[in-house]
Amino acid sequence: MEKAISLDKRCKDYVVSMGIVPLIRNRFGVDLDRFTASKVRDIELEFADELRSVLAKEKQCYDYHVLDDKEIVTGIQKTVAMTKNPLVVYDDVYGIKGDLEISSTRLTDPDSFETVIGERPGAATIETQRQMLADMFAGKTIDVYDIGVFSGETLLEEVQETYPKYGIDVENIFLGIANKDVVKKFSDIANVCVLNDFVFGEWLEIRDPLFLDGRKVYRNGNLSHIPKETQLIIPYSENASWSSISEENMERYNGLCSKYHGKLKCILKEAGLDLIKNEVYKSKTGTSVYEVGVKYLSRRA
Repeated sequence: MEKAISLDKRCKDYVVSMGIVPLIRNRFGVDLDRFTASKVRDIELEFADELRSVLAKEKQCYDYHVLDDKEIVTGIQKTVAMTKNPLVVYDDVYGIKGDLEISSTRLTDPDSFETVIGERPGAATIETQRQMLADMFAGKTIDVYDIGVFSGETLLEEVQETYPKYGIDVENIFLGIANKDVVKKFSDIANVCVLNDFVFGEWLEIRDPLFLDGRKVYRNGNLSHIPKETQLIIPYSENASWSSISEENMERYNGLCSKYHGKLKCILKEAGLDLIKNEVYKSKTGTSVYEVGVKYLSRRA
């Protein structure tokens, strides 16, 4: 499902993607019954509708789109089913299976805000994963899948720098959501198949403003003790630019995020689940780092 409001031919696209249900199931390893999953998706749609009214007060003109995670998954499954090459998967949320999953992400230092590519919690080190890539596919041709690219820097670095070291060729790159300008960069490397392409003004995954995800943080020093079943993030409320919301509208936006985080917490509690949100660190610059995740209430200590 996609909802779009065309305002002006000069408008850029503001894309809001659903995906809390597969995030809870696949990243946090927590099952959701159909009834709860349906209520969670209703919350996402309600949030998206209210966010549109916040964006209407922005000076920047946007065409507004809401993407349903079920339709994204169905489309990607049909697309990757046609490949005859081994498939390397870079997404851990939407349940697309391949021959190898590379569990990597861009990690942020909360004090300096410098970033580096690292492994997700619980995954093997990046070095180990790349060695597995080499052991399995050195000298071979593969295909690559990721849910989407905004700037494309992380995936582009892998395809342009890591793969050639092992003599790995990429024939096809499958993307669920992508910036049209970035697609051109990948087109010089391989055939690119994109399910939904836009001229991005912004791409916001609803899980980010609702405190289920965000800018992921290094697990070192004072943060190394945090359980790997949860995530360490800097929430989107810490930086207005991450959602392309102006400072004058940030209070309303943060209120909207808190409101729907509360609604989501109530729905999950009814299903015997705990929506975790614990502040665990305050950086030198005052940036808050949170532990977030979903757990079974009955299994808590």
